[in-house]
Amino acid sequence: MTQIRAIVVYAGVLALSSPAFAADKGVFVSPTTGVPVSSVWGVFVGVSQYQHKELNLSYAAKDAQALHGFFKGVFAGRVPEDHFALVLDDKAARGNILKALAEVFNRAFEQDLIIVSLSTHGLPDTKGSDLFFLAHDTDPNMPMDRGISRDDIMKLMGKGRARKVVMLIDACNSGGFGTAGPVLAMKNVSAADVNRLLVAMGQAQDGTAVITSSSAAERSQEGQKFCGGHGAFTCAMLGGLQGAADTNNNGLVELRELYDFTYRAVKDSTGGLQNPLISGNFDNGLPLAFVTRQAPLARVEPATPSPASTGCAKDTDCKGDRVCEKGVCVRPMGEKKAASAAAGVGAAVAPDQKSGAESARPSDRAHEWRGKTTIEEKPAARIEVTTPGSAHNSWGHVTFWSGLGLAAFGGVSTVMVVSTADDARSGVAGAGDLNAVWSSLAVGGYAVGGAAMVTGVVLWALAPNDWPAAASGSAWIAPVATDGGAALVWAGRW
Repeated sequence: MTQIRAIVVYAGVLALSSPAFAADKGVFVSPTTGVPVSSVWGVFVGVSQYQHKELNLSYAAKDAQALHGFFKGVFAGRVPEDHFALVLDDKAARGNILKALAEVFNRAFEQDLIIVSLSTHGLPDTKGSDLFFLAHDTDPNMPMDRGISRDDIMKLMGKGRARKVVMLIDACNSGGFGTAGPVLAMKNVSAADVNRLLVAMGQAQDGTAVITSSSAAERSQEGQKFCGGHGAFTCAMLGGLQGAADTNNNGLVELRELYDFTYRAVKDSTGGLQNPLISGNFDNGLPLAFVTRQAPLARVEPATPSPASTGCAKDTDCKGDRVCEKGVCVRPMGEKKAASAAAGVGAAVAPDQKSGAESARPSDRAHEWRGKTTIEEKPAARIEVTTPGSAHNSWGHVTFWSGLGLAAFGGVSTVMVVSTADDARSGVAGAGDLNAVWSSLAVGGYAVGGAAMVTGVVLWALAPNDWPAAASGSAWIAPVATDGGAALVWAGRW
């Protein structure tokens, strides 16, 4: 079972008045793009209590309540209270959640900020092609019946008018995802599959950022030490939103500031065992909140080594693949592990990688190959291919690769022309007609295929911004440590 806490932040404009807000117009502007923003909406869903009690969680509802309380409080007097909905536990049935989401997406305008916080479990289907968020009334044996699918949320996004999205996703993923019992024993679905599905939510449209609480091979942590009972990710975000992330002291908590703060706070508080990642095509300076300094910042306690968790005297004191370094159990990959794991799912970057719209959205901007070989008793391999989301670029792929296929068929036809030529010259019955047919197919394949390939190249040229520097000349192979063993991850783009 994977516990997923997702905060989907749809952004356009904030109707606020702070040092960076235009008080006379009730509008503020992104420091980096100059894009204004007009109102704020929010749906905060937390499910700790389920009809199937074996699914019950400890902090999901508390996380939703804390985030709802923050945004409702910070915008008090500036945004109507009915813009923020809180849906918890037995009230969080599938129908109620979808109704709350649909109302916000339908009411918000293009230049509005919409925050959707989902704190619940997540289950993939058996093929790893869709992901379901569990409502209070969801049967984990049939998540497709009463669960909220990733596609449900993406459709609501597409129908809404708001066009800038930030998804903050806290998923308790481990290398052994899907092996918690017979209900969840999905042997063909890995943590990387779940991360891939979540990241794809951010690829539905431009202006979207996805922040995940950890890499595919890590488990998101929670407990009393995180702000008195929260997930490490939510606790860090609360501290950042309350002002700790405002590193440029402009009175705004901007998207990149919040991610950078959350990354460092979570990494510090978990002893390096959890490393948030970011991906998407977004405005780094997108403001998410303004700093009030009216309340003490949420504390994110640094991790304290202990024999039961990360403390150690020798390697054998550590669990799994971790080793003992300076009294702390760490992954042998060290600082580069999170980025390498991100490469394995092809869509995430850590703070030490290039930031911004161009570097953070590789998977829908270029053809990409990626795979993973797990070093276990039964090695496995997987190759995945994705295509770009841009209309021009997508049609460019359709026409170019279709043309290449037709040209290849022309080549096969040419071989048949040569092989039937002798029979045609010898006067074998029907051989001449057959040779003529193959000749026509060869000429047609070359002509139509060549034209399609040229058209594809032209369509690609019409979308030059869909080919960032990060999408060219990049290929890598790296070992990644997981809870279930080691893995080789490779990736590249052309």
